[in-house]
Amino acid sequence: MPRRKKLPRCIRRHGSAFRAVVGVDGARERSPAYPTIAEAVAWRDAFEKGLRQPADLPALTLAEGLRLIERDLEASGARAATLGFYRKSARPLFAGLGGEQVEVASVTQKQLLAYIDQRKRAGVEASSIVGKELFVLRRIRRLALLAGYVLPTDPFDGLRTPKVRTGRFGVLTKQRIAELVATMRAAPQRQAAWHADLVELLFATGLRLSELGRVRDVDIDFDVGRISVDGKTGHRYQPFGAALEPVLRRLIAAKQPSGRLVHSYRTVEKLFPAWQKRLGEPLFSAHVMRHSFATEMARHVQPFELMGLMGHSSLTQTSRYFHARGDAVRGALDGLALDRPSRGRARRPADPAPP
Repeated sequence: MPRRKKLPRCIRRHGSAFRAVVGVDGARERSPAYPTIAEAVAWRDAFEKGLRQPADLPALTLAEGLRLIERDLEASGARAATLGFYRKSARPLFAGLGGEQVEVASVTQKQLLAYIDQRKRAGVEASSIVGKELFVLRRIRRLALLAGYVLPTDPFDGLRTPKVRTGRFGVLTKQRIAELVATMRAAPQRQAAWHADLVELLFATGLRLSELGRVRDVDIDFDVGRISVDGKTGHRYQPFGAALEPVLRRLIAAKQPSGRLVHSYRTVEKLFPAWQKRLGEPLFSAHVMRHSFATEMARHVQPFELMGLMGHSSLTQTSRYFHARGDAVRGALDGLALDRPSRGRARRPADPAPP
């Protein structure tokens, strides 16, 4: 039987994962369980380095942790809206943990459980508690460890957070969207045709509202058939079909002085509630156009291709659209049906003739 490879100093196996176990003043401090040895070694090194960290390193309060996030975002060129997201999400978290001057290392798992329970009783959605508020604390801890701070215990290790259930997203068929756009074009309202062009652009490209708000005339390349998009997750080129070309040319003809197709993404956002009532379609919204684009494209392209078209940062986000291949799956399952035997008693196969 082959011998196991010797592990680095202070590293122990923890099931299929690894963790560091470091002795301090007669006590043992354990790291969270990491999937790789390298991550456990990094924690060990950061912990041991922290035992000798300079005295001039400021105390890591929650407020200082938020400043770590802000500096990291500013260094990466994040948008002002992203900074606003962290500041807004941090307010209830800091208040629930005792204030912004509470030290990050002193936050316990018991406190987090009490905070989660308090927010649930206040009617806050699990997606906000886990994906926004607790996410701020997770990022503070990660950046603090990279900055050389010592955080001996992890309150998230083994913490059972509320399960975030994602509801089904709204989708309209291509035929239904064609009907709605045709009704808009025939409406007497002054800007109805322009609104219809914007809706058709959203469906034909799957752009987010914020991305459409940043598109300028110089970003549209008719020779190649693509739009240069300043996206949420980074820059990408969004291809478009020939049928969208006249729509784009009309939008360019009505562009803003700045060269943008619309003054602001809020201009597009506001048109949907009014048209939703006129058209009698409760699912009519900008994000439903994006979901409908992805659902339709999932019938024709592979997951990685759709991931690029949608500007997703993870294939997990893209995979949910592949329910659209249900027809193909059902067709394959139908092919597994066993032939029904003929009525009457089945005859025993005849013995082969002797040679």
